[in-house]
Amino acid sequence: MPPFRGRLASFQLTVAWALSTLLLAGDLSRAQTADAPSDSRTFEDETSVLVVEVPVQVLVSGKPLRGLTRESFEVYDKGERQELVGFEVLDLSTEPASADEDPRRAADRPKQMPPTALRRNFLLVFDFAYPSSWDRAYGAGPITTLHGMVDTEERVSGLLGESFHPTDRLAVGYMSPLRGFKLLQGWTSDRDQVLRAFEILRSAMKIDAKRVRELWPEWEPGRAVGLAAGGAESPWATVDDLVAEARTSSLRGDPTLPHREVVEGFIDGLIAARRELGEPPGPRHVVYMSAGFPIESLEDLQRLFREFRRTHWSIQAVSTAGLGWGADSMFLISYETGGQLYTNHNHVDVLLADMTETTAVTYLLSFQAKLGQPKGSFHKLRVKLADGPANARLIHRRGYYSPGSEDG
Repeated sequence: MPPFRGRLASFQLTVAWALSTLLLAGDLSRAQTADAPSDSRTFEDETSVLVVEVPVQVLVSGKPLRGLTRESFEVYDKGERQELVGFEVLDLSTEPASADEDPRRAADRPKQMPPTALRRNFLLVFDFAYPSSWDRAYGAGPITTLHGMVDTEERVSGLLGESFHPTDRLAVGYMSPLRGFKLLQGWTSDRDQVLRAFEILRSAMKIDAKRVRELWPEWEPGRAVGLAAGGAESPWATVDDLVAEARTSSLRGDPTLPHREVVEGFIDGLIAARRELGEPPGPRHVVYMSAGFPIESLEDLQRLFREFRRTHWSIQAVSTAGLGWGADSMFLISYETGGQLYTNHNHVDVLLADMTETTAVTYLLSFQAKLGQPKGSFHKLRVKLADGPANARLIHRRGYYSPGSEDG
């Protein structure tokens, strides 16, 4: 397995950092006029006290570092160090403590959180519009993209009982070149239900509209009990949506797609789905399996980043394009939301196994933000290790917005 994970080639990084700088500048320039709604999980009753949560993964040589304590971390809000008021650990590993570990450090280590109290949440997203390597002039063609997406789904299916922990909550969605992002399955720990959702998707990928209609009546009632039915403005997919996908497979990878509209529809749908799914306890990740989409509008991306930063969601971008190919968009959406880019391997299942391993240990740090901040202002966060290896790499959300802005 290649040791290099979560980065693009140097020339792609240069472009991505430049775009990231523009995005941050745009956020700050609009901060004075935006009003952001409060995060329901970060407020208590009607008070104006804001508790900011910062999920952090700590990696050494690509592996999660366990056994850190509250005293191991320093959190800075706009350069000012904050006092931690909360510290929780999600550790889904069964790896025992080292035999030569300092007993005093072991005594100070917080107890592992029960998996039922703090669980990982993964929204698995399959990209039908940009599923494999494509060229703006020639595209990838429906045959190539069909094969690539079916292979991706089959590999993900094989991982359900291996890499994902039994307590993980999963949801399923897809990016359509016709209808933007659509939810197919709501939160569930039932792996059989997820596999049934995959079977529906596989039938659409294989251009089998008849099979989609056969499977739907038995599968649909259990996918999202009590949630809104699908419709033109709903993030929930209907049987007609999937039949339409099966009948228009030639659009997949089509270079003549109206890219701005396709990407805008994806972002709008993903934001709507995030709101529909709510904010279950524990780390919340979108696992976006794609070759990457063209960046047609920085403004569209800013809306996505504001929503995900505000609600503590991260995007884990998993490249389906194989060795040596990547997209600036994949790096940006992961970096800006506190996730990673997983690339440089031909097999999606290997990359997903890396993703589930690196997120298996998450430190949830909390601090109380100061009152009186300008509404909608962006607060850049920095997390440092006060006690840990010098070569450790920390992954966390880049910042948060003070409450008051509808989109921030």
